[in-house]
Amino acid sequence: MVVEFAPSGKNATQTVLLENTEKTRVALQLEVMKRKVDIDGKEDRSEPASDFVLYPDQLTLEPGQRRNVRLTWTGNAAPSAEQAFRLVASQLPVTLARPTNRVDVKVNLKFILQYVASLYVIPDGAKPDIRVESAKIKKAGRAEIVLKNSGGAHRVLEKSNIKVHSKEKEFAVPEAEMKELRSQNILGGSSRRIEVSVPKDFHDISAEIHFD
Repeated sequence: MVVEFAPSGKNATQTVLLENTEKTRVALQLEVMKRKVDIDGKEDRSEPASDFVLYPDQLTLEPGQRRNVRLTWTGNAAPSAEQAFRLVASQLPVTLARPTNRVDVKVNLKFILQYVASLYVIPDGAKPDIRVESAKIKKAGRAEIVLKNSGGAHRVLEKSNIKVHSKEKEFAVPEAEMKELRSQNILGGSSRRIEVSVPKDFHDISAEIHFD
């Protein structure tokens, strides 16, 4: 799920609907976390965000029950670029008693699940700008390409194509590889390192990315 906020005005507040589709009661704790992604796509959301008001931040849902949760951005009203966060709903520990043939024995099971949504605070005019920052041969038949998003907003690489050049030769990254790469999301101001296949006779290379 993706929720977009304006940095000020009425759209700085958004509502998320939670629904319990299970047959048992669910207790949840909600937090907004800062979102950082390294060059290899590993995400860090260990740091709480202080720029949101979240109500309620704890709730219990009966089977089939729905509940609205309101989030309000209270941070910078005019950020220079998009701000990315995660809304994390964590299921609180619930102890379940499973019947056995012995009346004096109970088996206790504890389950903890997390549900994660994307939050973006988007200033007017924020746009992504993804280009190839570097390209090199990692080993015969494999190239390492670094994509840089110099823009002020995230972009998923859907509808993208990558071409690799070596001297006067051009090679389009195969569709089978592009299908997997197109799910990558590059946040504004960050880079992503990827590997693609190339002909084994490619040595000094350059690359370019295009969006349909």
